Amino acid sequence: MLMPYEYMKMQRLQSIRRKSLIFRTLLQRWAFLMPVVLIGVFVIGHVLTKQQSVEVHHVQKKAMSNEEVNTEYGMHYNTAYESMDRVGLGIDGSSTSESNDTYKSTINNEKESGFTVLAMSSYTYVDMTENWLRSIETLHIYPNITIIATDLAAYNELTKFSDSLSLIQAPTPRKPGDRSYTHFRWKYVLDLLQRNQDVLVSDVDTVWLENPFPYFWNRHDIFISWNPVSKRCPGLIFLRSTQNTIQFVTEFINRLSKEDSDTKVLNFMIDNQVIPTLTYSILDPLRFISGWFYFNDDWRTRHANVSPVVIHANGINMTSKDADWHDAQVKHLKKYGLWFNGNAKLTWEAGTASFVVAK
Repeated sequence: MLMPYEYMKMQRLQSIRRKSLIFRTLLQRWAFLMPVVLIGVFVIGHVLTKQQSVEVHHVQKKAMSNEEVNTEYGMHYNTAYESMDRVGLGIDGSSTSESNDTYKSTINNEKESGFTVLAMSSYTYVDMTENWLRSIETLHIYPNITIIATDLAAYNELTKFSDSLSLIQAPTPRKPGDRSYTHFRWKYVLDLLQRNQDVLVSDVDTVWLENPFPYFWNRHDIFISWNPVSKRCPGLIFLRSTQNTIQFVTEFINRLSKEDSDTKVLNFMIDNQVIPTLTYSILDPLRFISGWFYFNDDWRTRHANVSPVVIHANGINMTSKDADWHDAQVKHLKKYGLWFNGNAKLTWEAGTASFVVAK
C-alpha cells in the first residue's frame, strides 16, 4: 500500500508525463509552421524599425526647416549653415570637381553649348533685363539665351539691345499679372529638356558676378537656389535633361495649372518626393546669394570674405520713397554697385541669344 506522500509524488510524475506527451504531440503536428512564424516575426520587426526610422527622418527634416527660417537676414547664418550639414538640404559645398571641366569647356565653346539660359521680362523690367545681360557680358561668356517677352512693348525694346540678338517669334500681348506667363515658361523649359537641352532658368533681377556653369556638375538632376523665406527658389534653377527631370517638370506643369506660385509647387514636390528618383542639390547660399542676405549690411560685414557668384535682388524692404517694387530693386542694385547699365551698346555675339514671346 502506497503511503500518502508516495502517492502524491506518483501523481506529480504522471502529470508531468502527460504534459510532456501533449507538448511533443503538438510539436510534431505543427513543427512545419515554425519557419512561417519566425519569418513573420522578422518581417514585423523590420517594418516597425523602418517606420521608426522614417519618423525620425521627418522629425529631423522638420527641425532643419525651422532652423532655416530662423536664419532670416543671416544673423546666425554661419552656425545655421554648418548645422544643416549640407546633406540634409542637399547642399554640395565643393565647387571644384573634375566634372566641372565639362561645363567649363562647354561655356567656352559658345556656339556648340548644349544648354539654354531662359529668362522672362515685361516692359517694366526691360532695364533690369539689360542690367542682367550686361553683368553676364562682363564675364566674357556668351551662353545661348532665350528671353520670353510678356508684352509687345518689352519685345520691341529688347530687340534694340544688340543687332546680334535674333528674333524668334512675334509677340502676343497678355494681361498684366496673368499667371499663364509662368505656365508658358515652364512648358518651354519642358520642350527644351525633351530636345536634350539642359536649361538654366534665371530671373532677370539677378546679377552674375562669376561664371555659374562650373557649379552645375553632373551628379544631380537639378540645382536650386535657396533663400531663408521661400526655401528653394525657382529664380535660379538649373535642370539637366534627364528622364527624372522631364518627369518632374511634366508633373510640375500639371500642378502649376492649379497653383499661382511656382515656388510653392517646387517646394511641395521636393518636400513630398513626388518624383522619388529625382536628385537635387541646393546651390551654396554663400555663393548664390539671396537679397535677404546680401542687402543686409550686418550680414555683408560679417561675410566680407564671401565671393558671390550670383546675387538675386529679392528680400528688399521697401520704403515710402520707393514708387514700387521694381524701383526699390533698382535703387538697391545701384547702391551696392550692381548696376551695369550705361550708354555702351551690348556686344553679344551673333547667334548666341534670341527672344521668344509667350503665346
